[in-house]
Amino acid sequence: MRTLLRREFVQRALLVQAGPLALDTVAREISVRGDPLSLTPREFAILEQLMLCQGQWLSQEVLMEHVWEADANPFSNAVRMHISSLRKKLRDKLGYDPIQTKVGQGYRLTGEEPI
Repeated sequence: MRTLLRREFVQRALLVQAGPLALDTVAREISVRGDPLSLTPREFAILEQLMLCQGQWLSQEVLMEHVWEADANPFSNAVRMHISSLRKKLRDKLGYDPIQTKVGQGYRLTGEEPI
């Protein structure tokens, strides 16, 4: 344990891109085409998870596991409410909704703009 505590851990900035969205995981900032986007901590955590798993379907349960504490109520509408708010903010900045929903699958983020 002491050996691990003495080691120096250096975390470099990890920039995740999804089309016009850029997420700095170290600074905990998100920007759209270079303009900062203001999100609540939960919205940020949801978008971060969607961006890290870009193109993959994430169920409501998976998002609950990664964003909420272990004692969160799995039957609440919290994920849907935060996704709705996040969609509105992204739609205002992007002009389209980059989050797709599929019944029985969950949510996923698309990196490309619609034609």
